[in-house]
Amino acid sequence: MRIRPAVPEDAVELTDLHLDVWDEAYSGLISEDVLAERRARRDQRLHRWKSTTPRTCPAAR
Repeated sequence: MRIRPAVPEDAVELTDLHLDVWDEAYSGLISEDVLAERRARRDQRLHRWKSTTPRTCPAAR
């Protein structure tokens, strides 16, 4: 297994993983409406992941 810093191309997987983990961790603890609202804003979350990850992997420099 190789672990490396995230790059913008990882944004889809990171977005979905983050949403899935929240659903798993908080289902039954917080309102399902809150979890649904997080999913409804998926595109905003995707944009945030794309804009906050570096353009290149530092290890590749």
